[in-house]
Amino acid sequence: ITYAASFGGVTLDKRIPFTRSIIGSLGLMLGAGDHTVQFTSTDGNYTWPNVSGSDNFNATISRSYIAVQPRAELMIRILDWLAIRAEVGYVYGYAPEDGWKVTTPNGNEFQMAGSPSTPFQGLTFSVGPWFGF
Repeated sequence: ITYAASFGGVTLDKRIPFTRSIIGSLGLMLGAGDHTVQFTSTDGNYTWPNVSGSDNFNATISRSYIAVQPRAELMIRILDWLAIRAEVGYVYGYAPEDGWKVTTPNGNEFQMAGSPSTPFQGLTFSVGPWFGF
C-alpha cells in the first residue's frame, strides 16, 4: 500500500510588526488537496499471456478537496535579510463529490459505491528560516 496526501494553493498574509525584530502575521491559503492510495497485491506467479489473475491485483483510489487554511506566524529577525519563523494553521477541506474514485491502469476513473466520506483536515506546524527584505 502506498499513501500520499498533498495540498497547496495561493496565500494572502498580513504582517504585523510588534517591534523591529519581532513580526507577526495572519494569513489564509486557498487551494486544493487530495488523498491517493495505491493497493498492490501479488503472489509473484505471472504467466504469458494471462498476466492478471485472482492473486494479482493493482488499484489506485483517490479523493480531491478544495482547501482553506487559516494560519498565524511569528517571525524573529536575526539580520535584516534573515529571520527564524514559526507558523501554525489548520487545513479545512471540502470535497465537491461524495466518496472515492478508482483509477484503472489505463486512466479510466470510476466512482466507488459505498466508500467513506473521509475528511481532509488537520493541524499544520512549520518552523524554519526566512530570507528577504
